[in-house]
Amino acid sequence: MAMVHLDDNNNGTVEDRNSSAGGSTWWDIDGPVPDSNDNSGINHNWFPQDFLFGTGTSAFQVEGAAAKGGKGISIWDDFSMRLPWKVADGSNGNVACDMYNRYKEDISMMKKMGFNSYRFSISWARILPVGTSKINVVLPTELCRDDFREFAEVCFWEFGDRVKHWTTLNEPWTCAVNGYVQGFDPPAHKVHVPGHNLSTKIATDSTTGDKFITADPSEAYTVAKNLLLAHAEAVDVYRSKFQEAQGGKIGIVLNSHWFTPFDEHSATDGEAALRGVDFMLGWFLEPIMYGHYPKSMEDYVPPDNLPLFTPQEVKRIQGSYDFVGLNFYTAQYASDDPHPPNGEGYYADQRVKYSTKRGDEYIGTKSGAGWLYSVPKGIYEMLLYMNDKYPELKEIYITENGFPTKSDHTKTAKMVCDDDHDRTKYHQDHLANMLKAMKHKDISRKLKGYFAWSWCDNLEWGKGFTLRFGLVYIDYMNDLTRYPKNSAAWFAKFLKSKGQPPAWFSPWWVTRHEENEENVDTDKGLNKINAVLPTELCRDDFREFAEVCFWEFGDRVKHWTTLNEPWTCAVNGYVQGFDPPAHKVHVPGHNLSTKIATDSTTGDKFIAADPSEAYTVAKNLLLAHAEAVDVYKSKFQEAQGGKIGIVLNSHWFTPFDEHSAADGEAALRGVDFMLGWYVP
Repeated sequence: MAMVHLDDNNNGTVEDRNSSAGGSTWWDIDGPVPDSNDNSGINHNWFPQDFLFGTGTSAFQVEGAAAKGGKGISIWDDFSMRLPWKVADGSNGNVACDMYNRYKEDISMMKKMGFNSYRFSISWARILPVGTSKINVVLPTELCRDDFREFAEVCFWEFGDRVKHWTTLNEPWTCAVNGYVQGFDPPAHKVHVPGHNLSTKIATDSTTGDKFITADPSEAYTVAKNLLLAHAEAVDVYRSKFQEAQGGKIGIVLNSHWFTPFDEHSATDGEAALRGVDFMLGWFLEPIMYGHYPKSMEDYVPPDNLPLFTPQEVKRIQGSYDFVGLNFYTAQYASDDPHPPNGEGYYADQRVKYSTKRGDEYIGTKSGAGWLYSVPKGIYEMLLYMNDKYPELKEIYITENGFPTKSDHTKTAKMVCDDDHDRTKYHQDHLANMLKAMKHKDISRKLKGYFAWSWCDNLEWGKGFTLRFGLVYIDYMNDLTRYPKNSAAWFAKFLKSKGQPPAWFSPWWVTRHEENEENVDTDKGLNKINAVLPTELCRDDFREFAEVCFWEFGDRVKHWTTLNEPWTCAVNGYVQGFDPPAHKVHVPGHNLSTKIATDSTTGDKFIAADPSEAYTVAKNLLLAHAEAVDVYKSKFQEAQGGKIGIVLNSHWFTPFDEHSAADGEAALRGVDFMLGWYVP
């Protein structure tokens, strides 16, 4: 998949910058945002300047135009047309939302709403139509690696001059589990459960009567391994042939729920919840980070079923990412289940029982999909968990986050668009919890963007058109006309607001403002900074000052200098006493009374400086400079594209006696004591 930047749209409304969004309590207290909080007043200015806001689609779900442009048949084309009963309403992607023909209209709407990015997938069947049947059938086998590498290489070659964020796979967990454990998705293999009637490789579900192909318990694990190796091949070809010239990044998109212990006081339920995350997220994240599966999987999955990586494969896969995309939707309860009743395979191996209800209460607001409840604190917990467990993780994007409602053909488009409160609140609450997680500086440095799922209603795989995730309503009965829902209107307001954050909102990346919108760091703050500048205390203060400047002006300033003539500050201020704070090294013959001396020639009084002061001042000025450079390089340089340096001053010194070696050395020593003092 690809993520591209859309042109900025600077037209927007102005909001009250002191909008409380529920007041400051939620920001000040520890933990996630309370469920009862009203988060409608937040806006995009509360996020870092380079944060991406976008929305997304998937080719099969929206494109249509199945017979146009030389497109071949994909595995989902084959599945939905050959086995229409596997899709809830018998639909397919032949027309879908017709985005193939209407993409300009859709992207124009995205830009007008204020989104600065768009995430979409590139159909393999359109790029290499002749090879599609073979490729899609063998995708989860070893043969797929070279085929996928070839497909990826074509994409990098054709589109890499415009696409700067690539993802190789979207939700490999879904492919492995829905396709080879539960049988929902192609190729519809399902692990046999006791009680089902089995005839060779064909079984009948004892509850529904559906027939399915029985899967070996090891299939999903083998599929997952080969998907990871195919991903590694795509990353390798990008890095070896394209990345340096094109200047992009490449990663993978994983999906996971957050799991909460069913009994919060049970140690075994706590372990089960973490095991659930390992079996969903860690299954794919730990191999690309460390070259192996989570320990819990190695402990719980039968060794014959879990194919490990060879040393050569580890070398290929470990580190095969520049960023990770996370598709996050919901949370579930998890309890330890040491003796699962459902046979063998992926779910039995975990020894975890999952549920969405505890007592009489559901875990969150119910959506139109049976598996998805709105649990916004889950994204907060997930981000903290990822930061703590995987501190080496480089960059994270929330690549999908959304709330579905059931299609209701008895309602008009206007009725559906107006009745959109749950979806709107879902996005508001998840964004607020992301902000809360970003109070942790490591997370705020790593979390780079948020993509709402989805841009428009679309074909939701096995659910067909019976679910609607979109910010934009698609009228399937009337020429696929687009109508923005209330959630889209809220996003437009959120993205276009020019208001500043309220005074109580003070993460490190936001400049604090007084009522008159002047920077807080004026009289008192600057006096403090200037007074302590040459001491060790200055480093953090100067770093803070520099960060404010980079934040406010870095979109326009492309050449920064941290200090101007630190030699002058050290010598004029702490040797000669000309400049503030007017410390002067005591010279014999001057009258000295404690720290106050009188110049015997002029009679001027001055503060006597210790001979070491100027050197100490110079050291601390250099360290303050280094802090400013560090904050620029770590937080701003990549996004703003500027450079940073320092301004030094020096005379040139000529030997008084050009024939004297000692005078020659003295001249060079003069340059060292003026210029070289700061060059190291």
